[in-house]
Amino acid sequence: MVTDNHPGIDAFLEFWKQKPNSPEGKIAEAYSQVLLDFDNKQTGLLRCLRPQKTNGKLIPVFVEGSEQLIAGFNEAEKHLDEVQADIKAYLALTDGQPSMNGLTDKLFRAKRAIAETALDARRALERALRDTKSSSMEEIEDLPAVQAAMDKRDQAQRQFGPVVEDLQDRISKIKGILVKYNEMEL
Repeated sequence: MVTDNHPGIDAFLEFWKQKPNSPEGKIAEAYSQVLLDFDNKQTGLLRCLRPQKTNGKLIPVFVEGSEQLIAGFNEAEKHLDEVQADIKAYLALTDGQPSMNGLTDKLFRAKRAIAETALDARRALERALRDTKSSSMEEIEDLPAVQAAMDKRDQAQRQFGPVVEDLQDRISKIKGILVKYNEMEL
């Protein structure tokens, strides 16, 4: 049983409870519902406990017929653990942040850095084509200004390419988590 929340889960729930129609808000709502179900099942199960004296000591014993309640409790606990695991996975993917906005901002900036250096390299090449009399693409590409722009483009690709891949992968995994709750009837 995992009812003591990780501080990140509490922050996530607090952040998204005001936005119930968002995909993340639906996870928070699902959590509230499975927690309520878990608490109800636990309360029902505790009502079936009776003290019994054995060897001079009191031990709790379930009354006859409480097996169905135990199965319901176990199922509720399983659902609660699943939702908590999804929230923890979300938080791990967002570096502990309750929103993925930070990831999407980083992704935008990394893609923009790559695109800007690619555009600069293209402009340097076009400028060199216009300004030189050479018709050889090799000669034009070997010009210092063109070479510097292409090196800068390649460096940006090496630097930000893996960042873009990582962020896209993380965002994709987050969306995979969110889609489960977006399609869920609450």
